[in-house]
Order: sequence, then structure tokens, then C-alpha cells
Amino acid sequence: MHGINLIGYFKGSFGLAVTTRAIAALMVKQGISFCIIDLANLSPHQSNTATEDFSLFADYLSDTPIYEVNLFISGINLKKHFDELNNKLALNRQFNVWMVFVETYELGDMFMEMKDHCDMLIAPTRFIQYSLMRLVDRVYIEYMPPPLVIDQALKTELLKSKLKNKQFTFFYNFDLSSCVVRKNPYLLIRSFLEEFADDASVQLTIKVNGASSVKHQDQVDFLKKISADKNINLLFDYLPYHENLALIANADCYVSPHRSEGLGNGLFEAMHLGVPCIATGFGGNTEFMNHGNAILLNYELELNTSEMYRYFLRGKADYWANISHLDLMFAMRRMREDEALREQLIQNAFHTVNQLESEFLDTQVFENVFAKCDYEKTKRAHYAKTL
Repeated sequence: MHGINLIGYFKGSFGLAVTTRAIAALMVKQGISFCIIDLANLSPHQSNTATEDFSLFADYLSDTPIYEVNLFISGINLKKHFDELNNKLALNRQFNVWMVFVETYELGDMFMEMKDHCDMLIAPTRFIQYSLMRLVDRVYIEYMPPPLVIDQALKTELLKSKLKNKQFTFFYNFDLSSCVVRKNPYLLIRSFLEEFADDASVQLTIKVNGASSVKHQDQVDFLKKISADKNINLLFDYLPYHENLALIANADCYVSPHRSEGLGNGLFEAMHLGVPCIATGFGGNTEFMNHGNAILLNYELELNTSEMYRYFLRGKADYWANISHLDLMFAMRRMREDEALREQLIQNAFHTVNQLESEFLDTQVFENVFAKCDYEKTKRAHYAKTL
């Protein structure tokens, strides 16, 4: 019987966990047999402190693969997890599929070493698909619509409970385990202070995930230092996923000044929840964002000099977006003052995300995975007979 061993993070509010749960929920909806092998058991994520969402899938937990297909949902650092699991579970005996989440055009040796263990790659955005197709041969690449969906009952509850803010609230959330230079919160803080420092009717709220980890203490201290303004609120405590969504829903504008994004969960969630967005016009977020449903910031490509990506890419040059703080200031002022624009962006965004969500829920990607698996089994059996 066809089935999938779903291998990824499931707990917490960070992007990979939210996305992995969306894939699991889709499998339930489509009647696909699957089990869960939680990567958090190998490498706990600092945001894995709550299980309120994970409880929905408790009956699917397994310590070992049950089915013939392994589906990994991970970023570029999957290789270290794969090696540990493979030593225990002999994963190379199965059909291995990797849903790849990357934010760069270059992928580096770490990725190339892992893809050699894979029979198939899944690209959840065109941006990622382009990166894979540039560098990968002899491995089949399947595109699927972005795995972005919000439970309808939760969405309805959040929309009904929206608060009318006394101050116009710009909002951003990011995880310190992601590259902070890539997420670019410092530029947002600078732009806000220069544009609204003397305006008590406006505030900036930034939800920072992963702040409890000791290794991020220097970044936490620096954020506090540059945000010492009464109109800037930094939130560091862990919040369950639905409370993170409530923060987004109660904002007046979501701002993402990122240098690159593989997907952009926060932006999609904001669009779902009726919050107009400002974002860099580069990365996987352009899968669902355009000049009709958001304010997209122009950019210039510049060399990615981040130490984190220097490690991942092992010396290969990569480029990402550089936006002007003056452009961001202008966009924030425009969003603040133009109510008609905000309403038009909200309505256009609703149309976009509803269409994309329907495409995701109707995807046939798992049927294609099983067909490819059957083909490879037949081919290998035929080859074995010729020996």
C-alpha cells in the first residue's frame, strides 16, 4: 500500500513547523496514509516549547518508517539529520523525496551532497524551483503550490476579534535562528525611527522568536539597544501559533524588509487575515505578492556576505536583495496615510491567497510521487533481472 513517512519539524510557531503541519493536514484531507518522524527528536528547535498544534497528529507518530516513501521537509541543512537517521533506519532503502526550503540561488556542497540521496525534489515556490533547476540534474524536480493555509475556523475567529488600535501599528515577526541579516529587522527599525520618531499615533511591534536561546543573547541585547523608543515594542516571549496569528491580525500593516525569502509565511498569513503588506519584491513571496495586492519594494542585487550562508554555501558567491531605507520610509508613510489604498490591497490579497490555497488543497503532487516511486521500482527490478 502506498504511504508516506513524513519527516520534519512539527512543534512550534516557526515557519518550517507551520508548513510541515500544513502538509500533514493536506494528507489527512486527501486520504493519504502517512506517519510522522519528528526531526525535533534529533535537533530540538528553540521554538519547540508548545504542542497545541502537534496534538492533532499525535496518532501518526512513529519512531521508524512504515511506508516506502520518505518525504523530508527541511532547509538546506538536512544532510546532518539524514546521516543520523540513515544510520538508525536505513533510509537509503526507500524512495526519498525532499521538499526543499532555501532562500538562495546558490545551494552549495551541503545541498549537493544531500540531493545525491534523493530520488525526487519538491519545490514549494517558483523561486526555489528556479534555484534547483539551475544546479540539479539526474534528479526529478516537482513543483507544488506553496503549502500555506490557515484553518478556516481560526481565521474566522481572528477576523471577528480584530481590535481597533489606538495607534497605527506596523508589525514584523522573525526567528533568530534564521539569518538576522537576511530578515533585516535593523533596517525596519531605522526606517521607522527616521519617519515616525515624533509621531505618537504610530507604533512598531516586532515579535522575535527564539530569544530564549543563550546563543542569541547578543542579538537580543542589540535589538533592545537600537529600539529604545516608547513607540517600538519588542516581544520576546514564546507564543503559541494562534496567538502569533492574533498579533498579525491586529496589526494595521505587516512589513517584511527581507533580503530574500524562500516562502514568506508571515506575509501570506497577514494577507489571509486582512492586513496590508509592505515587502521586498524578491524571493518566494513573489509567488503570491504583486503590485496589485501589496507594496513591493524595489531592490538592487548585492553580494551575500553573511557568515551563516558562507558556511552553508562553502565559499560559493550568492546574491540577494538590498533595499533602500528611504524607499521603505516612503512606503510606510504611504500606507499610514492612504486608507483607500489599504482597503484595495486587502481585497486584492484576499482574492490571491484564496486562489492559491485552493490550488494547494487540490494538488496532485502526492500522486506524482507515488507514480515516480512505482516507476523507479519497476526500473530497478528490470535492471536486476539483466544482471
